[in-house]
Order: sequence, then structure tokens, then C-alpha cells
Amino acid sequence: MHNGKEVLLVAYMDFPDGLKGQKQRKAFFLSNDGFILIRGWRRQGIPLTKIAEEYVGVSRSTFWGWYRESEDLRKACAVALDTTNMSVEEALLKRALGYDYYDEQYELVEGELRLVRQYKHHVPPDTKAILSWLFNRLPNRWRAVQEPLEATQYIETVKNILVAMKEVAEGGEAQTVEAKPDAE
Repeated sequence: MHNGKEVLLVAYMDFPDGLKGQKQRKAFFLSNDGFILIRGWRRQGIPLTKIAEEYVGVSRSTFWGWYRESEDLRKACAVALDTTNMSVEEALLKRALGYDYYDEQYELVEGELRLVRQYKHHVPPDTKAILSWLFNRLPNRWRAVQEPLEATQYIETVKNILVAMKEVAEGGEAQTVEAKPDAE
């Protein structure tokens, strides 16, 4: 319990009560392991006050004190769900469309490092990235499992096909019947 609230602690962390526990908690959450956890919670969209009180197990004022004294903690807290999602989206789009990058070769000439060659490399579009983008951005058109037609739609489609077949068999021209777009 912290300030009358139940505190959610990470399962493998158990800090003793008192000053020793406070020091251990601070040392942990101001270490690389603590920063990894905080960045992960921020990527999930968890607000800083909830991270402080429910995950780290300290008051907001204590957490903000740590925040002011640690540049690394400020960087970990700056991670946001939207930023992470946009970064992943941008990387996926880049893979889906393909891209070029440049590589440079340097040599030491007369004690000076000089650019000898610049190479242009092309990464072609990745079909898996394309499909991932389409499945998630346009699910009604690209999902693997389409919504089944209702029985009346099947009956109407079969009826139109049979009428067209009969007209062709009788020597006439089949009329093209356009499919009706799904109402969304």
C-alpha cells in the first residue's frame, strides 16, 4: 500500500521497507533496467503519475525529484505511444515502398582520410511489409478472410449467372451485371 492505494510492483522486484528500500528502489529505477521498464510503460501509453505511484511505488513528488536530477530518466519518460507508433509506421512504409541508401569507402592517403567511392544501394519493396500495411490500413478490401455474403446476395448472383448463361445458349448476348459495392 502506498498513500492508501494498492501498489502494483513488478513481480521480480521486492524492495525492503525503510530508507534502505527507498535507496534500492531509486538505484534500480535510475539504472538501465529501470529505464527499459519505464520506456516500455510509456510506449503502452501509461501516464507518468500512474507509473510513479502504481508501478515504481513512489509518490509523484518523489518521482518528479528523480526526474529533475536524471537526464536519462527524462529521456525514458519522453517516450510516448504516439511517437513509437509513428516511428514503426514510418519504418514499415519505408520497407513497403523500398528505398535507397549510400555507403562510402574511405582510404588513408598521405596521412589523410579521403573519400574514395560512394555506393548507392537499393532495397526493393518488401511484399510482406506491403501486405501488412494493406491488411491493417484497408482491412475491408485486403483482409485475408472476407465477410461472407448473405444468402439473398448469393441467390441473386446465381440467378444473374443463370440468366446470362441461358441468353448465351440461345444465341443472344449476355448482359453484364455489375456487382454492387458493399455498403460500409
